[in-house]
Amino acid sequence: MSIFDPPRISSSSEFERVDMPFFKLAVDEEGRVTIPADLLSPLLVEPGRPLIAEVVDGELRMISPKAAIRKVRRLVSEQDWGTVFASDELIFERRAEALREYAESMLPTYEW
Repeated sequence: MSIFDPPRISSSSEFERVDMPFFKLAVDEEGRVTIPADLLSPLLVEPGRPLIAEVVDGELRMISPKAAIRKVRRLVSEQDWGTVFASDELIFERRAEALREYAESMLPTYEW
């Protein structure tokens, strides 16, 4: 079976693992998608917690605030700061900071 062949899905389940790493998810009448438990751990998300979502070229991309912060930290650590124009560096830093702040704003806050 190639990725171009239509997957065989039984109508009895809401979602079914099709072929690594793909899942077929169902959209209900209200437009909701159920994320299988197998995907929650790799997404670094807990049930009931928020996700950051965007649509890029017709694809839905989701990331948890924790994963977004990790991604920003990784991108910053991988950046070669010696060969970048100061303007590009500033733009990169501002975008990374905006994503970090947005992700942190979605994390639960606790008042002691």
